[in-house]
Amino acid sequence: MTSDPLLYGDIFLHNGIEYVFLVATEQAMYAAKIISKHEVALINRLQLRDSAKNKPRMESMKLYCFVELSTDIYKGMAAHLGKTQKDIHFEPAKPLRFNLCEKDQIAIAKEILREKSPVPIELRKQVKKLNINIS
Repeated sequence: MTSDPLLYGDIFLHNGIEYVFLVATEQAMYAAKIISKHEVALINRLQLRDSAKNKPRMESMKLYCFVELSTDIYKGMAAHLGKTQKDIHFEPAKPLRFNLCEKDQIAIAKEILREKSPVPIELRKQVKKLNINIS
């Protein structure tokens, strides 16, 4: 029995870590790691510190490439886009039967398509093809 393919915004579990499926190509799968409230707080503190120091190119740093989630069970957590590209053999061990709310899906697409976003170019191309209304 084969499972249904994952769609943009679907959540899956791999090695005990939750991910948001983004897209897949013949060469790679792209997924955002869901990070905890604690990790979000740490990154926000670092971001605040770095912005106070006027660090250049902050908007293109992978560390700060994330979207805080509003989907009920993930409130206060974030989808981190710093390391989205996975080997094509990276198979989701356990697809979960839910996905992110539309607001979160749009916010992730916006972050991916943002001009200085540090995500892989191929991910940007594939998400653009999804025609998600980000306005």
